Amino acid sequence: MQDSLTDRYKSMIGISDQECYFNAGVMLIDVKKWKENQCTQHLIKHIKKERAKYCNPDQDLLNIVLRNHISYVGPEYNFQPIHRMLNSRDYRKIYSVKTYYGEQTIEAAKRNPVILHTYRFLGEFPWHRDNLHPDTEIFDYYLKKSTQREYVKKKANTGFIMKIEKILFRILPGKLFFRIFKMAQEWSFERQNKKITGGKNVFSKIC
Repeated sequence: MQDSLTDRYKSMIGISDQECYFNAGVMLIDVKKWKENQCTQHLIKHIKKERAKYCNPDQDLLNIVLRNHISYVGPEYNFQPIHRMLNSRDYRKIYSVKTYYGEQTIEAAKRNPVILHTYRFLGEFPWHRDNLHPDTEIFDYYLKKSTQREYVKKKANTGFIMKIEKILFRILPGKLFFRIFKMAQEWSFERQNKKITGGKNVFSKIC
């Protein structure tokens, strides 16, 4: 499953805008090939000699070290909240990712998702009280059918910035909010990346 992180972020960690970047939320690993290619050892070597920290730790590390050993599955196997909130055309205009799924592929996945990746949105998950997560209706539907139907939702422990994001999400038009959200996310990643690397753009040796 490719990820929706921007090309600007990929460049921060040494991945070109022509290369794909995958989301590690759902992976199918060929254990035999993993062992044959000594992937674990390459990951450990990279951590020790090249770079031990990333903004998206496990995901960045896997993308960088194993970039020549990755095959991609369709978005229906790791369907993300962003595609419930933005149609495919608006998404591509806002995020401008060169190596991402086409509009028809995303729309087909939206109609028939196989695995929903309900990652945190505005600091909240569907199981938090008063959340604005796009998968909440689906979560509530299956919660009522589960053995945990008596579960009582609690407020998420969110910080000041996430509370501001939630207010902006409520009052701004969707496309405007996501343009601002994307810029804020890029700024945050760039700031974090500089802090980790001491301002250096660290390019990596590849497995």
